[in-house]
Amino acid sequence: MWDKNKIAEDIFLRTDFPIYCEPRRLSWKPAARYAEVSYDAQCMAAVDYGYFYLISYNARDMNLNYIYVSYNTSPNVTKSNPPSYAYAIPHYIHRGDSCGYPGGCNNMSPPTPEIDALQLIGLPAHIEIWLWNQEPTSISDTPDLVYGIHFQ
Repeated sequence: MWDKNKIAEDIFLRTDFPIYCEPRRLSWKPAARYAEVSYDAQCMAAVDYGYFYLISYNARDMNLNYIYVSYNTSPNVTKSNPPSYAYAIPHYIHRGDSCGYPGGCNNMSPPTPEIDALQLIGLPAHIEIWLWNQEPTSISDTPDLVYGIHFQ
């Protein structure tokens, strides 16, 4: 997931190399139908993901079956050809062999180009994700939950 042209292998092997960025804060405001998570922007810059992929099977587990990324309210986040509609979440976990480990590993399927390859073009950044239980008639419908991801 890292650009090997930008990060040398000896840096990957360092014990202080951030394999992933741990959340700094998580908050839930049920009355406002809002949840958010914050990550350290310096960690994100160190791992240089470049692109951000949303995995939404936990939303689907909570009966939030449709997703839309609001780019108008997501500063420093972009995507080529973003959809203009709420997308039915198809994600699920299964055992597969793509990891190369004997017996396989947990994998997420299927690929979802509609919510893959979101690009962080600057920091701090914020991604605002709208979720609905039922298919909305349009993205103007009030979401059942808004989930914010902050990189500060």
